[in-house]
Amino acid sequence: MAYAKVLTVLFGCLVGAAISQNCRMPLYPSGVSIDPLRIAGVWYEYMFYAPGTSDYNCINIYTPLNATTNSVTGVTIAFNWTITFSIKPPGSSYQCIGMCIVANVTTDGTESVAAWLPQSIGGTGTRTNLNYSILYTDYNLIEIAYRCANPVTTSLYCDSPLFWINLRSKPSALDKSTKDYVASTVNNVLTRYCFTTANMTYTNWDDTVPFCAPTPPTDCAALANASIRKPPST
Repeated sequence: MAYAKVLTVLFGCLVGAAISQNCRMPLYPSGVSIDPLRIAGVWYEYMFYAPGTSDYNCINIYTPLNATTNSVTGVTIAFNWTITFSIKPPGSSYQCIGMCIVANVTTDGTESVAAWLPQSIGGTGTRTNLNYSILYTDYNLIEIAYRCANPVTTSLYCDSPLFWINLRSKPSALDKSTKDYVASTVNNVLTRYCFTTANMTYTNWDDTVPFCAPTPPTDCAALANASIRKPPST
């Protein structure tokens, strides 16, 4: 999730792939029925679909904040979602980047988030609202997440989808059988949308790069107390 990818993640830059009319990606897919609390902890980014981007050693950390119950959405868990990764601009050393996100994760697999990205790496320095869907997770190994980069609310479909495949295990330590299982699972989930692992980019994992643990942005606490936007029903 390097500099360019940060912009892609937050603002949908650099994404221009059109989806086949035969298996288009829904703008707001239903996701899967999940236990939000079980996604807590560390997830390592393994591969992604976000054209024109790259990163090193990307880690997602979900820390539970509180829980609420709604008769429609069920249990909602609020998380501090920290993303850390390294980038290496040409001719420069590795730079450690941190993103502060607060996510409301509901039992229908929806992640409604408020994200903060400092101006020093291309962000606006202000809160940005985004909506993700968890398309699959087994909690112990794989999470497949989706977001539409350029949502058009008058359409039921997304022509600029983004996908992330995150794992509980560090990618550089995976054996062949685990890699094969992950690939098979990803293909089973995404084939209906005309995507497979052949469309994905593998995240760079370099064990010689120091662990990236940036200081959280100063307004993370304010984000944690902010109301989070829900996606429209479809």
